[in-house]
Amino acid sequence: MIFRKKEGLQNGLAVALYDGGDLAGAKKALDEALAGSREVAAKAEIGADLSSLGDVLMAEGNVDEARGKYQEALAIENELGSKGTGAQVRLQLAESSLEEAHPADAETFARNAAREFEAEKALD
Repeated sequence: MIFRKKEGLQNGLAVALYDGGDLAGAKKALDEALAGSREVAAKAEIGADLSSLGDVLMAEGNVDEARGKYQEALAIENELGSKGTGAQVRLQLAESSLEEAHPADAETFARNAAREFEAEKALD
């Protein structure tokens, strides 16, 4: 599922295109959003853009490339200390691990995501 929390014209367009089945259009919109986020060094937005690109790539069947985007996004989320968002990216990595037939990795990512969600819930 493409990230829907991030606001902005390019991301909104990407969500609409993704939901309409236009993966190429969604990828183009996200590439443009990512370029803009990088231009202004907006790390949280870069992470969200990378994660959303990973979702589009997964939908296209490009699992290896999607996994790379998710890993980049997770590194940024870890750097920023974004627990909930980091947990979401870990779930995306779990899904890509299953697609690559790596159930042990998928389980590790899913368990770590669950721990992060529980820790965040305890803070609320």
